[in-house]
Amino acid sequence: MDERLVAIVARARAAWPKVAVAEDAFAAHLEERAASFLDKVHGDDLYLACGVLHRDRAALASFEERFMARVPEYVLRIRAGGDVVDEVKQLLRERLIMGGKIADYTGKGALGGWLRVAAVRTTLNHLRAKSPESAELGEEISVAGDPELSYVKEHARDLFADAFKRVLDALDPNERTILRLHYIDGLTMDQLAHLYKTPRSTIARRVAEARQQVLASTEELLREERRLSPSAVASVIRQARSQVQITITRLFR
Repeated sequence: MDERLVAIVARARAAWPKVAVAEDAFAAHLEERAASFLDKVHGDDLYLACGVLHRDRAALASFEERFMARVPEYVLRIRAGGDVVDEVKQLLRERLIMGGKIADYTGKGALGGWLRVAAVRTTLNHLRAKSPESAELGEEISVAGDPELSYVKEHARDLFADAFKRVLDALDPNERTILRLHYIDGLTMDQLAHLYKTPRSTIARRVAEARQQVLASTEELLREERRLSPSAVASVIRQARSQVQITITRLFR
């Protein structure tokens, strides 16, 4: 077994001594989800999540006590009524524990932050049972007879989506979470500020900076890896600036 795996497993088992998950089972769980970022993985949290997935009693009890206990706070922060709290907690238990969706937690960010996003999304979905379908990218790029731009027009969606997805995947987990909450779940700046207990101006700046970072990095990928000319890149980005919300929606789902 990789020395880093051995160390992470040992630390995690020491952090949750009552949780009984076989060493080999957790090592496999860990490697499957976090092989590319072992140096940054939240191993202790991932071990607990693995225990919950395996229905270990101690893991279930700790998850309920340390993490699920904070769900009411997350629900109430987005100004949902108190009567929604118990319903959301039950929905989360059904989905994450009974339905096994806690297996989606990879340890890339803290388990508490991951659960907060799950709680907010579950609350919003519960409050609006029927959400409108996301629109598709549809605006065409003007090409003015340029062969390269003709290619860009034909393949713009795939070119942009591929680069954009890679940039989103590499984005800091905290910024990724904020973009998801704003663009996918529809939280306003005021709601985000309340959720993060941060001034509205700070949240607005973080959203704007994350959006700009994604666009700038996408532009760099298109220029350096796709070898597109400045005019072709500019055409793709010009369309992208008006389609960021739609594109984030498509790629996050």
